[in-house]
Amino acid sequence: MDASIVAVYGSGVNVSGSSRTEVLRKSWESYTKQVVISANPERVICVGKGVARVVENDLQALFPGRYEVIPQPNARLSSKEHMANFQRYYEFCNL
Repeated sequence: MDASIVAVYGSGVNVSGSSRTEVLRKSWESYTKQVVISANPERVICVGKGVARVVENDLQALFPGRYEVIPQPNARLSSKEHMANFQRYYEFCNL
C-alpha cells in the first residue's frame, strides 16, 4: 500500500521535498497507519528512504523486528546493489 493517499509525483510535476514530507506525514497519520495496523501484517516493507524518514519510528514501535526499509526500485544503484536488495526482499518475505 502506498504511504500517501495522494500522488506526490505525476505528469512531470514533483512536489517539493518539505511539501512531499508533509503530505506523507498527514496521509500516514490520518489514514494509512491505521490501515496497516488493521491488516496486522506478518512483515512490512517500507519502500524508499524518504518514506522511512516519515514512518520508521511508528514502524519500530508497531512492528518491532517485522519491518524492513528498502531503497526505491528506481534508486540510482549499481546492478550488484539492486540484486543484493532483491535478495534481501526475498529473504525477508520468506522468513
